[in-house]
Amino acid sequence: MKPTLPETLAAGPIELRRRREDHIDPLMDVIAASLPELAQFMPWALTMPTREAEVDFLRSDRTGRGYATAAIPPKLGYSLAAEVDHPIETPGHTGRGFVWARARD
Repeated sequence: MKPTLPETLAAGPIELRRRREDHIDPLMDVIAASLPELAQFMPWALTMPTREAEVDFLRSDRTGRGYATAAIPPKLGYSLAAEVDHPIETPGHTGRGFVWARARD
């Protein structure tokens, strides 16, 4: 049985929430306000995404893709197993990736 993640997850001074379509307006606002900073690290932010693309993103499955890597793995009992090379796609990329591991219970 696949575990179900909670709707919200406390991560220090922030709270991570599951994405929902009714988040589209505030999402578009924060993307627009932060686009120069986002473009330093996120290839998708080199140009302002369309509302339609973001609605599609909110509907698409993003589980298991590592978007919360920096905040979540240690809190869930994972340890850093390896660092790997990745292509540098934006000015803010370091070319380093991380592999996390967890022993089975």
